[in-house]
Amino acid sequence: MIDLIDYFLSQDEDSRVVAYLKNHSEDLFPMKWDETLLDRKANPFPYTWEIVGKIIKDKKPNTKFSVLVAGCVGPEVASRFTAFCKTVQKIDIKRIIEDPKEGLAEVEKSEDKSSLYYAVISELAARWHRGDKALTVAKITEIGNILPPEFAVAFLKMIVKKKADFLGNKDFLALLEKLGIYFD
Repeated sequence: MIDLIDYFLSQDEDSRVVAYLKNHSEDLFPMKWDETLLDRKANPFPYTWEIVGKIIKDKKPNTKFSVLVAGCVGPEVASRFTAFCKTVQKIDIKRIIEDPKEGLAEVEKSEDKSSLYYAVISELAARWHRGDKALTVAKITEIGNILPPEFAVAFLKMIVKKKADFLGNKDFLALLEKLGIYFD
């Protein structure tokens, strides 16, 4: 799963696909392997998720969006994914980058906070991989210190794949020590 997420991030796929699959990994492959897969048009496989990531890039969830996704992964999974994407629209990622403490406090208050945290870390990781200049090592460290530990760990694992001078930053090293993570 981690290799697939890294691949999607490196391909600049829509970050909602990454967030959804981190939150609902059971939808990466069909739940039941039998002859009804074709009848139900259920094809949630890594390749079809990659196609989803390409065709929905920067599109808002609506009926057409859902139909496009259903054509790739099947109507059941598409329905769940579309609902997830509608939930994720609650996030103001620019605000989170500008003021992580305040922006993430809003996420923490939400009843959908788990889904929203996955969406936040996936979008931030996607921006980091694209080279967003607003995300510096210092900003990544600040955000990592505010995120709940389980999401901070997932976030750091997604971003350290893209080389940067993390180990030269004492605050980042303190964050790693706080989380108990050791990277080579």
